[in-house]
Amino acid sequence: MQLSTLSILLIGVWLVLRGATRGVGLLAADTPRGHHDHHHDHGTCASCGHAHAPQPEKIAAASSWRELALVISSIAIRPCSGAVLLLVLTWQMNILGAGIAGAFAMASGTAALALLVAFMGNSLRQGVMSSVIGSQILPAAGAGFELCAGLAVVLLAGNALGLI
Repeated sequence: MQLSTLSILLIGVWLVLRGATRGVGLLAADTPRGHHDHHHDHGTCASCGHAHAPQPEKIAAASSWRELALVISSIAIRPCSGAVLLLVLTWQMNILGAGIAGAFAMASGTAALALLVAFMGNSLRQGVMSSVIGSQILPAAGAGFELCAGLAVVLLAGNALGLI
């Protein structure tokens, strides 16, 4: 138990360091960050080969909500490896009901986040986001969120270990 909590603490430290270095890098950069010149494929994951998001061309080609739902569900139908692992572990521990509930909780959280992102992307496309594209606001906010999330993980794991 303490080893897993310690590894979570180390992940939190890593998030803090990464967020801090990204934030410092953004403050020190005097060149605008925008499109990079080299071309490569952003379509599939290099480690597993799956597409974790619909291709922009497929989304643009969709002409109805039904087609959009099919494009998104073609990506979303792949099982979550974390949920599969949770189900296998709880099955082996003879608490399969808890594993099923956990998998449903994971799916509900993922669905809620996906709906929130889709809603925000759709409603903010022509609004506020167009005024910050090309500026340093979004990367700085991302670095700040990463730093805060890392601090929260460090505090929670450190408290669980009795270090804080």
